[in-house]
Amino acid sequence: LLKRAESLIEQKRYDEAEQALLQALEKKANLATARYNLGLVYEGKGQPEQAMAAYEGELAQNANAYRAAFNLAKLLQAAGRPGDAVRRFRQAVDVQADFGTGQLYLAKALLDAGDLAGAEEWARKGLGAKPDPRLAPLGHLVLADVYNRQGRAADAEREVARARRLQRSAT
Repeated sequence: LLKRAESLIEQKRYDEAEQALLQALEKKANLATARYNLGLVYEGKGQPEQAMAAYEGELAQNANAYRAAFNLAKLLQAAGRPGDAVRRFRQAVDVQADFGTGQLYLAKALLDAGDLAGAEEWARKGLGAKPDPRLAPLGHLVLADVYNRQGRAADAEREVARARRLQRSAT
């Protein structure tokens, strides 16, 4: 049922995937990744509150479910809960130390919260951890924003140029 649901999620057949996952959870309440996949279903259906609850359920069962923490953090950020988002982004990168994409999202969340030192640190870590190439420009843009706020115009311009080069090469 879990594998069937995963296949249905890829096909964007969310109602069928939800039914398969609920059946799987009836048979085995602590089935690993079932609640994570339910979160994906609810996100696909445009139900962020239900998605957050599903990701929370996965994390309650497995604190090392870094993908659930990451997805939950993105939803919390979108819901205007930056402190909770930062906490969950930190959880994701603590569990998966080489998760460059998560590190870049954490850097952006810290920047939004006004933590310039933290944003710079995590942007550098994220760029060094080989994030998804489509997201690498984010790290440079975070650094540019940090430097701009610090009055370091030349450093900011350098980072913007790096971001633009990466954006061009990704297309």
